[in-house]
Amino acid sequence: MKTFAFLAILFIAMLTGCESSNGPSTDNLQTSASAEENGVLFTLTIPETIFELDDTLTGVFKVINESDSEKVFLFPNLQQNGFQLIDINGRISIDFPLGFLPAESTLRLEPGQRKEYSIISPFRNFDGEIIERGKYKMSAFLLENYSPEVVLNIEVR
Repeated sequence: MKTFAFLAILFIAMLTGCESSNGPSTDNLQTSASAEENGVLFTLTIPETIFELDDTLTGVFKVINESDSEKVFLFPNLQQNGFQLIDINGRISIDFPLGFLPAESTLRLEPGQRKEYSIISPFRNFDGEIIERGKYKMSAFLLENYSPEVVLNIEVR
């Protein structure tokens, strides 16, 4: 009877799985990541982690004021957010924005208020050429170092 109970427990454990730090990474399956700084939550969300070269990279970068006080970010241009696609060798394959519009802008968030930035980009580099297939780190952030970079892993096939 003890053998049967042991085998039953072992079988249930195999069905439910066990988390192990030595097992394969599931980072590539993550479609959302966040970082917090000074009472502000920064979140990057993408619809999937595996893309084809002819797909369009899409995502949303959210800035949420979780503090009890107003947060104000001053920018020397109209563009307030950026994102990068960095290959496994650390080379930047896609960098947004490429240029800036010379006009100041302000992001003002009351407590509980949020701002969402859409990310839409073809898989093309600075010269308009299609990037290489492979694994990349996608990072999104506020410009002027107002936020930490929020990073997700993606693959382009």
